[in-house]
Amino acid sequence: MWTACDIMYFFRHIVWAYASLGSAYHSTCAVFADDLAQRKLDIYPAQQLEHLVWALEALGTEHHPELCKRLAQLVVQKTYSDALKTLILLQEKAQAANIPKQDLIALMASLESNFHTLEPMYQSNILHCYAKLRNFFQRLRIDPRPLFEEAAEVMSSTCLAEFNSQDLAKTGWAFATLGFRHQGLLDRMTADILARDLSTFLPQELVNLVWAFATLGFKHDIIFHRVADEVMTRDLNSFEPRGVTNLIWSFATIGIGSKEHEKQLFKYISQNVIYQDLALYKPQEIANLLWAFATMDLRDETMFQHIARELITRDLSTFKPQEISNTIWSFGRLNIINNRMFASMAVEIASRDLATFQNQSLSNITWSYAKVGVIHDEMFARLSPEMLLRSFQPHQVANVSWAYATLGIRHEQLGAHLQAEVDSWEGDGSGGLATQESSELNWALGMLNFNSKGHITST
Repeated sequence: MWTACDIMYFFRHIVWAYASLGSAYHSTCAVFADDLAQRKLDIYPAQQLEHLVWALEALGTEHHPELCKRLAQLVVQKTYSDALKTLILLQEKAQAANIPKQDLIALMASLESNFHTLEPMYQSNILHCYAKLRNFFQRLRIDPRPLFEEAAEVMSSTCLAEFNSQDLAKTGWAFATLGFRHQGLLDRMTADILARDLSTFLPQELVNLVWAFATLGFKHDIIFHRVADEVMTRDLNSFEPRGVTNLIWSFATIGIGSKEHEKQLFKYISQNVIYQDLALYKPQEIANLLWAFATMDLRDETMFQHIARELITRDLSTFKPQEISNTIWSFGRLNIINNRMFASMAVEIASRDLATFQNQSLSNITWSYAKVGVIHDEMFARLSPEMLLRSFQPHQVANVSWAYATLGIRHEQLGAHLQAEVDSWEGDGSGGLATQESSELNWALGMLNFNSKGHITST
């Protein structure tokens, strides 16, 4: 007969091995989970509950919903410190536990008032947890910002030397995920990171830091340079595909990738990606990888063609509209042509509900096909009537008009619609377009004989 201590010992020391062996061993561990779910769990110290939850996370908590529910209910009965330690580890699985809203509010208030007493690991863990649960709290109309404001004040006024690299990365990720920028905390983190040896950071920690800075619009060249240098000393295979794409997305987004330092990083990544199995990359990761290179105007045809060959073999129905648009736009911006890939994408677009595509996506798609000189009759036959239903921004009008004129596609109704958009622009009638865009639009309207009332002016 297994005692409570025996079962807890099993989870602490053996369940990790079972979890690593795969789902075939979930049934073995389920015996212990089912037994624990029937026991009086509040007899266990907080530390043992932590070990239990970590074990469940390793197995996949969806396999033991009853035990997770019991643990989540136990959380709200404990003091704030014990509740924190368990709730943090449960993370998203707490959403299904039916915890009363008033208990969650009370827990957050307690954590806010006692945040300054917590150890760095728990400070970063709680922020990470609430950032992951943001959608859950939003549905309950619970605002986590007071807690984050208190955390920012506490952490920006103290030394972060006791925070390890994981604590720093989790903290930055949490603030960025909620879109909460606190300059004092960013300055404090920057000073601390500059004093550290980045070789001690795990790959995902490096990624999370630059992703957080980029997401918050915090530009710091020295840190980005140092991260770039550190990444280039690593085996890129030590980074998950999402980590690779988030890394270069961050450099492209913050706008310092055009410098020679960052060009070396992008070259290092492209030279490694061409030897990787792209089947491991999800649609968003492929789209972000291409987008970053195109945004920085870094043309690497070898890598793009490697990715194009992968896309031809993919089920493109798994790509979201924005991912399709960004992928096509990236090839178009760099003028890299792969006819089979563009044909595959066109067939997919023609099969979609185009109402799910944003105006910018439709504009980018038409512009990109024109940029590489590829016409796909079926796709444009679907795009034209959809664009009749849209009201475009001036630069989108210019892109669509230029694309149709460049490809020689005549569609009188769409032409009249685009001209009406131009005629509706207020002020000087330029729509705020730059000189080149205005010239291209005038040329396109003239080529397509859209019965223009007159040339537009440029700013």
